[in-house]
Amino acid sequence: MDRTYHPEEDSYIHEQSSLDPDLPRRIMLVKTVFRQVWDEFYKWEQGYCSTTLDGLKCNLRDAPARQHMDRLPPIHDSSDMEIDVEGEVTDDQDCTDSFLVYDFENDLGDVDPVQLRATSFECEAIEPCPAYESCTPAPSNIWRGDDPSEMTFMPLADEPSFKFTKYAKKHDFFAWQSSCDEPDEKRIAVETAYRLYHQHGMSLEDIEGTGVLRQHLCSDNVDWGILWRATQNDILAWPGNTMSSYPPLLNIEVPEESDLSARVSSYLRVFCPVKSCLQAKCYPHETVYPRSLPEFDAEKDIKLPESSEPCGDGCYLHSSSSRLEPLAHNSWDTTSLTDLKTFLSIAPESTSCELAVLCRKPCSEVYAKVQSMQRTVPSHDSESGAPIRHPWRLRSKAKSLRELNAAPNALMLFEDTDPMDFTPVHPCIHPGPCSIQCECVQAKVHCEADCHCDPSCKRRWKGCDCSDSDQPCSRKSDCPCAGAGRECDPKLCKSCTGTEKHSESTSSQGLSQAQGRCMNVNLQVGKSKHLEVRRGKWGFGVFALEDIKKEELICEYTGELIFEPTVMSRDIIGKFLKRAYDYRLNQSYDVDGMNVGNESRFINHSQRPNCFAIHSLVYGDHRIGVFAKRNIAAGTELFLNYGNEFFHDS
Repeated sequence: MDRTYHPEEDSYIHEQSSLDPDLPRRIMLVKTVFRQVWDEFYKWEQGYCSTTLDGLKCNLRDAPARQHMDRLPPIHDSSDMEIDVEGEVTDDQDCTDSFLVYDFENDLGDVDPVQLRATSFECEAIEPCPAYESCTPAPSNIWRGDDPSEMTFMPLADEPSFKFTKYAKKHDFFAWQSSCDEPDEKRIAVETAYRLYHQHGMSLEDIEGTGVLRQHLCSDNVDWGILWRATQNDILAWPGNTMSSYPPLLNIEVPEESDLSARVSSYLRVFCPVKSCLQAKCYPHETVYPRSLPEFDAEKDIKLPESSEPCGDGCYLHSSSSRLEPLAHNSWDTTSLTDLKTFLSIAPESTSCELAVLCRKPCSEVYAKVQSMQRTVPSHDSESGAPIRHPWRLRSKAKSLRELNAAPNALMLFEDTDPMDFTPVHPCIHPGPCSIQCECVQAKVHCEADCHCDPSCKRRWKGCDCSDSDQPCSRKSDCPCAGAGRECDPKLCKSCTGTEKHSESTSSQGLSQAQGRCMNVNLQVGKSKHLEVRRGKWGFGVFALEDIKKEELICEYTGELIFEPTVMSRDIIGKFLKRAYDYRLNQSYDVDGMNVGNESRFINHSQRPNCFAIHSLVYGDHRIGVFAKRNIAAGTELFLNYGNEFFHDS
């Protein structure tokens, strides 16, 4: 084991000391504590390892079984046996179907053997288990990106004809060639951080800022950090350990119970805000989506929607303007006023009746307070009395106007209809209107509901208004959402019946009976058919367990979302196995069902398929749905046309 003390080179001090004069002192402190912990740990470890190894020794002379070894009958010498041409063992003695059992439990007296007769029987030959491939079930796509650049193992190592050299060249190096983290050094780094934080008063940011410790301490969007990982393992009981003496050292801020805004922001940082995801600690959207609570904008007009009916005797609908005016001057403590602003930030479409329940205030008083908040803006500087100016608003607006005048059509160019022509981008997070620097503008895609640009942005997708149409929203109707290759958004397509009525439809109802129901929310609802994977004419196949009507969703094709380099490296294995499960999703991603997926990966190819696949944009993410091309009876095998490109590549 390498026990060389190796913090980072001192050149780091000279590079950064000019920016932070106190940095050299902090670096020397971290090095000193690290050196101290290092010496203490390895001084203890040598004795600990020696004691542990000595405890594994076994003295055979003192063992009870050893005492009786001389009393056993002589072992039959296998050299006296002969094997005939049919493989039967023969010797001078008669072979009997019995064996002897010696009991060493009794330490006194002789060892008495017990003869047991074996029972023999004949049976038919057992067929070996056929070769199989494992696949982790996944109800939705899992973002993978690229496989590691190091090769952890050689696949198909027992296949002499597999071209392992070609596969190995797709990787930068073998996993054993990469530098592995020493577990002992992790323990030393954690103990160093605990001592520096609790005994020397250094913050975690200052400790990591020195660059002395090679391990990443704090959790972020990419790595959990060794401090959090240390809480998931048993604490090694060595004399110098101080972890058990202090609370867990984590870079997680616990909000105060009375701070509603901080508590909500904490929840938002845990769960993914993307409507099609909503998973905790979602890595695909972790680094790009803002997860903090949007600040309350006092300069933005607050228009509470009208309530349909009074919520009670104290509802604002029962109060006149003259009665509401005095209520606006009722004193609200800071916590109540902050909570009201938090609710308006989270749910700006809430009515006064709903806000009254959340704020635990009378409805009329809440309504009057919200109206008074609008009349108190613009805010003024306490010294000059002039309105407070927001430079970023003025600059962004003026800049957008100049760009719009220079290129009036640049901001309204869209090429986001065919999935093969574009890749969805992450929602823009800039304040104010969209400019030429906006990621959505540069990608020529519409701004989505999750974008943080102004809600009145003309680039936003408006949804559909199919309430007057004779046909429900579908690919065959005039629905603009379906025509643009996207599913309807219940919040945008308010005139469309959306997911609520669609969920009431059953598989037995055809398209002609679905008048007034949105048929363009299939992947959102996730109403897959009952399917079964079993052996068919061409190996494993997928069979319907229920009748399926034409145009109905059968299932979603799921798998890992991978980039082109990973597609190429996995393609080597797929061609050797004569199987491929990757499905082109858009310009950047493929959906690969080789290692992760669902039953759709077993759908076989046919020139006369009874299914077809559709790419749809669902809440900003591309997804693939498998639909029935015609009516399919229960028990029928499902087929897709893989296309000429699939067989050409294979």
